[in-house]
Amino acid sequence: MPFDGAFLSHIVRELTPAVGTRIEKIYQPSRDDVVLTLSGKGFAPRRLLLSVSGVGPRVHWTELPFENPATPPTFCMLMRKHFLSARLEGVRQQGLDRTLFLDFSSYNELGDPVALTIAAELFGRQANLVLIADGRIIDALRRSAAEDAGRLILPGARYEAPAQQDKRDPRAESAEALAAAVARHMAAGEPDRARALAAVIEGVSPPAARRLDAAAARLGLQDALARWQASLSEGEPTLLLGDAGEPTDFTYFAREGENVQPAGSFSALCDAFFAGRQEAESIRRRTRDLSRLVATRIERTARKIEKQRGELAACEDREHLRIFGELLKANLYLVERGAPFVDVVNYYDPAGATVRIPLKADLSPSQNAQRYFTEYRKANTAQQQLTALIAEGMAELTYLESVSDELTRADSDAALAEIREELVQTGLIRPERARRKPQKPREPLRFTTDDGLTVLVGRNNRQNDELTLHVAAKSDLWFHTKAVHGSHVILLTGGKPAPDASLVQAAILAAWHSKARQSSGVDVDYCPVKQVKKPAGARPGMVIYENYRTLTVTPDGDTVSRLAAGTK
Repeated sequence: MPFDGAFLSHIVRELTPAVGTRIEKIYQPSRDDVVLTLSGKGFAPRRLLLSVSGVGPRVHWTELPFENPATPPTFCMLMRKHFLSARLEGVRQQGLDRTLFLDFSSYNELGDPVALTIAAELFGRQANLVLIADGRIIDALRRSAAEDAGRLILPGARYEAPAQQDKRDPRAESAEALAAAVARHMAAGEPDRARALAAVIEGVSPPAARRLDAAAARLGLQDALARWQASLSEGEPTLLLGDAGEPTDFTYFAREGENVQPAGSFSALCDAFFAGRQEAESIRRRTRDLSRLVATRIERTARKIEKQRGELAACEDREHLRIFGELLKANLYLVERGAPFVDVVNYYDPAGATVRIPLKADLSPSQNAQRYFTEYRKANTAQQQLTALIAEGMAELTYLESVSDELTRADSDAALAEIREELVQTGLIRPERARRKPQKPREPLRFTTDDGLTVLVGRNNRQNDELTLHVAAKSDLWFHTKAVHGSHVILLTGGKPAPDASLVQAAILAAWHSKARQSSGVDVDYCPVKQVKKPAGARPGMVIYENYRTLTVTPDGDTVSRLAAGTK
């Protein structure tokens, strides 16, 4: 079920004990997420997540780790200016709407007291965080256009709360009265009871209304409403699980027979449900721009190579230029000045056939001969240059395709930052104008085989080079998918022969961390690290190797997870 008004009322109760605390830290790990750290006397520091993400707008305490950008966004800096050290005075909800107000007290630059509020409007795609001082908007994550006919969400404008819907408050009316109101709504032309429930009762979203309707089918509408009303104050945070035990939904109003998992609190419930979805959405969004840029470069490079190959094909038919020059040189006495062509015997032809040579009328016979020699030399030089350019283009295309593969496997903001830095250093994109703190290099992925040997897997091209050329010993074994983009994988052998099982498991890791992850029967080459060389001037991650053997394996996520768990 979504984070509707009724669910939000449970969160309000969990946040209320924090009244009297102060904001210690403010971070904005992504465009749509803000994290506040609150602490106070007798209140251990806790982090409050304010999210207007498309994955699920919500507000709750969180224990999840967030990667903060090296340079704080402008909105984060603005929040720090106004809200850092502010004291939380109240947590309130507008009825059972999806609007939460966090009221603070603080002082402005002149030392005068100021009333501050963070309004979290959790309305799906229109979700927003609005910063308010003494009733006027400081700023918002999502500003409205000045010409909008609706509410004005712009700095300096007076804040107007979202209009409340004309619905019945389930906390103030009996189940009997609510059931009668739903019945009247249906009699007025709404045959669907779930829609009628959502239309009549405040705080009930359509998914929650469907759950309530299903309960009414078993218990009767009035009894179902009575039980649901009790859950508004006594509901249990519950994670709904699928057949494989994966989280599929969350609720405070579970039905009998559902596969459920209780959560310790409503905030912990949100952490458990949204953790994977939030991270996946954040990575998808941040990867999109880089992927589009790399795809454009791949397309442009491929077109350039195709054009150069066409020009090369034209250059290969250049021998007739030299022959025409030689024949003109030998038959200058036959060429009439100003003639458009001349027919001469081709002594390069075993049959001695006559060939017609086109001429430029404004050139002398000797100049026409010299023109053909010049064009021949140009074509010969062009062939050499085009051959080198095509080889260079193919190397760049291979590198760009490897970066594209890296982006599909990027699993964190740090991974994307490393890929971006790699593209900056290779000159493929411009460095960002903002000064960023240097990113601490991440360690390669580490796994342990069933035989107890360590396997290291590069996360990107730069780390592949570091791993293969500097970290690995010459006697260690290097693995890579054959003719498929993927990570460099090193099996640390300690100078001893590696067991066959470890070889296979290292090959599975190489196949899994490659473009062939979804394939079967993947060929993986391996050889001692000393057989791997990096050509001078090669792009990051590009190497050559020799004296290798090949294993054919099928990527297996269960094996990868088991080998990763064995490392912990």
